This record gives sequence, C-alpha cells and structure tokens, in this order.
Amino acid sequence: MVTENLEEVVMKFLTNIINSFIETAPYIIGALITLAISYGIYRLLRKTLSIALDKSKMPKALISMALSIFSLIYWYFSATAILGMIPGLEALASAMGNVISFFSMGVGIATSGLIKDLVSGIMLVSDKNFQVGIKVKVAGVEGVIKEIDIRRTRIEDDKGNIYIIPNNVIEPSIWTIKRETASSESLNHQ
Repeated sequence: MVTENLEEVVMKFLTNIINSFIETAPYIIGALITLAISYGIYRLLRKTLSIALDKSKMPKALISMALSIFSLIYWYFSATAILGMIPGLEALASAMGNVISFFSMGVGIATSGLIKDLVSGIMLVSDKNFQVGIKVKVAGVEGVIKEIDIRRTRIEDDKGNIYIIPNNVIEPSIWTIKRETASSESLNHQ
C-alpha cells in the first residue's frame, strides 16, 4: 500500500518535470539561439570598437577600460533579454534590473573620488601639453612627468624624488610647462 502511493507520487513528480521541460524547451532553445547570436554580435561590435579606438591613438589603458565597460553593459542587457524570454524567469530579469540600479547607485556614491580621478585622467592623457617627458610645475611640484595613468601622475623632481599626484588635483589646477629654450619661457594652462 505504501509502496503503491510512493510509486504514484514519484510518477506524478516525474511526469510534472517532463511536462514542464516539454513546455519550456522551445523557449530555452530560443534563448540559446539568442545567446549564440548575441555572442556573434558582441564579437563583431567589440572588434569594431577596438579597431576604432586603436586608430584614435588613445592610451592602451584607456582602450582597455572602454572595452571592459562596453562588455559589461552589453552582457548585462543581453542576459536580461535572454532571461526575459524564458517563462518564469521574467521576474528574475526584472529583479536583475532593480539590483543593478541600486548597485550602480551605491558604487557611484562610494567611488565618486575614483570617478573624478578617472575623468581627470582621461582629460590629462588626451592633453597634448601634458605628456611623459615634459617638465612641468603643478600642485607645488616641479619636475619631469614620468608616468600618467588613469588615476595618478608621477612627476620626478631634479633630486630624483617621485611625486604621485591624483589626477583630480592636477586637471582643474593651473600647471606651468617649463620649456628649455634660450628665453626660458613658460606656457601656463588653465
């Protein structure tokens, strides 16, 4: 008697699983096809963007950062769209949107200083008057620019001291480019 009831429960359970799979199989297959197409489009767009950024002669660090941001945004929207195609996962796709919204807001608030450094770094890296090898006076430091990255600039003074200055301090301030000419003139940036 107990064995018959157990057998009946197991059969109902397996039948429900098989029926659910049969009902959702077309949606899952559609989602997998969409994923494959999304991957192909992603590869094409990323390659195109990479070539365009390389031609713009942007620094490698900035290109890498732009490609990473592109990848993150592309796959987020792709995943949300794919999950939204499968019955029962629409709520998960919607919840992902809400979670990402709150996460983005929290990260934005927590990293406001970092974002200032990054934006300033982009501005400095693209400025022709502020390049590695140029002698400058900025933020109370006079020396030769040794390295500019997305967040900081390294300047070496005449004594060999290296000063690491956040880009968000340099970019909005006045800096003087020291030229080694007969008249020893300076070019001020503001």
